[in-house]
Amino acid sequence: MGIKFKGFEYVESINQLAARYGIQVLYVDNMVDDPFARPSEKNGRFSLWVVYQAADFITYPSLYEGFGNAFLEAIYFNKPMLVNRYKIFVDDIEPKGFELVKMDGVLTGEVVKKIRKIVHDKERQQTMVDKNYRVALKHYSYSSLRKQLLQIMPNLIQPNCLPNTDRPRSALGS
Repeated sequence: MGIKFKGFEYVESINQLAARYGIQVLYVDNMVDDPFARPSEKNGRFSLWVVYQAADFITYPSLYEGFGNAFLEAIYFNKPMLVNRYKIFVDDIEPKGFELVKMDGVLTGEVVKKIRKIVHDKERQQTMVDKNYRVALKHYSYSSLRKQLLQIMPNLIQPNCLPNTDRPRSALGS
């Protein structure tokens, strides 16, 4: 039976699950720089860039989330990933076809088995991350954004709108 995660019980739940399955968990938040810190405040801590590169697998167990930049960061760094199927994921991200380990609010033994299989199968990992990168390029790259903006921009401009130079002088600041 899985454990549901709520509020501040999350860390303890992770520790219990990790102990049950013999998984070593390292909490490195105090060793990672704030990306907006001044150079004098960095004190030799690791960048988020380095942390992603060192990870074998990324977990994204959010119950409530916006789109989530961390999701795209994990894909950019070619990492396999566990994602909880929160509403925005289900509505906006999942239909794109990413290959992920998914859970529905509960981390089960079956989900853990899937993760272990992926972590130990480097060929399978590579297939997953390659596919995810291609899907992200198709839907979330600058090129994709440019195409989407070009499609919607003509619909935002009314044909009878006056250009800026035709505004009254008071609107132009003269």
